[in-house]
Amino acid sequence: MQFYDFSDYRDLLKVRIEEKRILLAGHNYQDLAKACRVQKAYLSRVFKHDADLSQDQLYLACEFLGIHQDQRRFVFALHELCRSTLPKRRSELQSEIEDLRTKALGTEKHIQTKSVSVDTADRLVPYFLDPDVQLVHMFLTVKRYRENLEDIRSKLSLSPAQLSAILTTLERLELVAIRGKSIEVLQDALHLPTSSELFRPYRLLLRNKALAKMQSMPSDQGQFISVVFSASHGTERTIRERLLQVLRETEDQVRESRSDRVYQMTFDLFSWSD
Repeated sequence: MQFYDFSDYRDLLKVRIEEKRILLAGHNYQDLAKACRVQKAYLSRVFKHDADLSQDQLYLACEFLGIHQDQRRFVFALHELCRSTLPKRRSELQSEIEDLRTKALGTEKHIQTKSVSVDTADRLVPYFLDPDVQLVHMFLTVKRYRENLEDIRSKLSLSPAQLSAILTTLERLELVAIRGKSIEVLQDALHLPTSSELFRPYRLLLRNKALAKMQSMPSDQGQFISVVFSASHGTERTIRERLLQVLRETEDQVRESRSDRVYQMTFDLFSWSD
């Protein structure tokens, strides 16, 4: 199970210590009990759902198991839910837990590239609402395209006037610096958070641009996968977490790679039934 799939903090801790025991020889239930300042027999009762840890003991358990601060909010919310008997409070806690699950699946929590602020997003409206501007920006991160702007114009089917206007925009936005025939990329990665008011039109415009490109490509180029399936909400969360793991690994590989081509990668996972 993935971290945010758990509905009981005791099951989460039990799986976590098992993982730690396997990865780090010598760490076991006795070590966890000692870290929590409880007897091993009491910890055994906790894992059997016959007892509960206090908040302080749970904090010590999280510290021992390497559960970071963002994840601790989720663990403590599960802890409160397990101990509460008030229907209204339990309902509020369940809503909080679901909200924490949703936030944990946000892209910005899984990549190194920092999200742009609200003020920066407002300044970058011409960038996020014109896919050609973003594409030219990425082409300019490749040395051979910086040295041959005509090749960019040809690849993107832009007129000389369009390319010139885009370069002016990128310079005005301080994403590139143009000195005669030399172009320096000042910032090579921007991430627009889903909370931005620009996100929905940005997503739609970029997707439409990608669809137009896909229509013109031979069927044996690129990798296009589309699957419609039925599953549980928990399964959807697990798939999301795996996609985000791929995104994290991809970002690491991209940062270490020598750039000589421009790519687009898109993940789509949404519900038709909600």
